[in-house]
Amino acid sequence: MTKDPRLPEVPYSYWQRAGYNFFQVMDHFVSRGVTRKLMGGLRYRNFLSIVKTMEKRGEGTIVPVEYRTDLSLEEFRNYYVKNHIPVVFKGAARNWGCVRQWSLSYFKNLHGEDEVPLLEENNPEKGLDYTTLGKLIDRIENGDNKAYFRFYNLLTRHPEHNADFDLSWLKQHSHKRKYFDSFQVFIGGAGSTTYVHNAHISNLFVQAHGVKEWFLYPNYHVPFIDPPSTLNGIYRDAMLRGKKAFNAFDPNYEEYPYYKFLDGYSVKLQPGDVLFNPPFMWHTVRNETDSIGVGYRWINAMNSFKAAPTYYLLDLMAYKPNYFKSLKMVRKNANQQFEHRLKMMQKRKRVYEAK
Repeated sequence: MTKDPRLPEVPYSYWQRAGYNFFQVMDHFVSRGVTRKLMGGLRYRNFLSIVKTMEKRGEGTIVPVEYRTDLSLEEFRNYYVKNHIPVVFKGAARNWGCVRQWSLSYFKNLHGEDEVPLLEENNPEKGLDYTTLGKLIDRIENGDNKAYFRFYNLLTRHPEHNADFDLSWLKQHSHKRKYFDSFQVFIGGAGSTTYVHNAHISNLFVQAHGVKEWFLYPNYHVPFIDPPSTLNGIYRDAMLRGKKAFNAFDPNYEEYPYYKFLDGYSVKLQPGDVLFNPPFMWHTVRNETDSIGVGYRWINAMNSFKAAPTYYLLDLMAYKPNYFKSLKMVRKNANQQFEHRLKMMQKRKRVYEAK
C-alpha cells in the first residue's frame, strides 16, 4: 500500500477494505453477475459505508510527483520502492541514445514495415486494426489522436536498439530478485490517451521523445474504480460506466461521481525523464505532443504482494489464460494479451446470443 505523508491518511477501516476484497474474490471465481444475485444487498451496503466515509473526509488530494536530480539508489529503494511512491529521475536518460536519436521519422525510416496492432480503448469489441508502423506514423503526423501503438516489442524484433539504453542503470534500479522483466515502446500522437488501468508490474518509464502527462491513483481507492476481475493476471481496466471511460484530463464527475474522492499524483514527463510507477498504481496517460516512451517493467513477488496482497494472489490464480502463459505472451509480444482478451469477449458474446 502507498505510504506517502503528502497524501491524506487512508480513511477506510480494515473491515470496509476486507468486505470489498471479499466481493472481488467472489467475482474472480464465480463472476460478478452471480455474486450480485447471491449477495447484492451486502455488497451495496459495504459500498455505501465506504462512500459515507469518503463524504465525511471530502474530495481527494492530487499532488505532483516529485522530480529528483539527486536521488541515490539507496534512497530510491528504501523510500520510494518500499513505500510504493512514484518518483521522477529528472533528466536521468538525457544522454541515452533513445533520447538523442529517436523520433517519428527515425522509426518510420528504420522499421516502417513492422506490422502493428491498434486497439480502440472505448470500443474493445471492435477488435484489433492491423497496419504498419510507417502508416501509423503518417496518421500521427496528420493529427489522428487515435493513432496510438502500445506495447511495441521493439527490442525483441530489433535487439540492436539495446544500445540506445543504459541497461546497467535500468537493471540496477529494478529488483535483484525479479522473476520477470521486459521492454515495451509506446508511440502516439498529440492528444492520444490511455484510460485508467493498472498492473502488478513495477515500471521505469523512459520518456524518449515529446511530452506525456500522467495521473496516478494509489490502489486503496479501488472500491471507486471497481475493476472487473482480471482475465489474464497481468492487466486490469477500470470499470466502464456508459460508453465512455473516465477521462482524468477532462473529468465528468456526473458520470463518474466517486472519482472526485480519489487521492493521487500528477506529472508531466519531458524527454530524458524516467518515472518510477509502482505496482498496482492506477494510472492514465495523455500525450501532450507526439510522443515516444519506453516502459522497462519487472516483477518482484514480495514487492507486488505488499502493494496489494489480495489482488496479487488473484492475479496468480488467473485462468483465462493462466498467469504463466500470460507472462510468456507479454515477454514475446504484450499485444497478444489483448488479442486473447478480444477472443474471450467474442466467445462470451456468441454464448450470450445463443441463449
